[in-house]
Amino acid sequence: MAARGASRLAWCLRRVGASGDWLLLEAGTQVTIGRGLDLTYQLVSKTCPLMISRKHCVFQQNAEGQWTVKDNKVQSLAKGSL
Repeated sequence: MAARGASRLAWCLRRVGASGDWLLLEAGTQVTIGRGLDLTYQLVSKTCPLMISRKHCVFQQNAEGQWTVKDNKVQSLAKGSL
């Protein structure tokens, strides 16, 4: 969703769940999301905590102004560990 500030346009993601917070994607920044501590936004799941990687994904704006998302493809559980 795009939100208009005083004189600029900002992109936001809406968190689904109890809080329903908005996650701001600021132009010219790299936005990291996961359950780790050194990220832009930390996601915490009480029901499935290991389904979210420490550094789950990265949002970045390209030269044309389009946002891209990179999935870090980290799996918390190794094959055969269940």
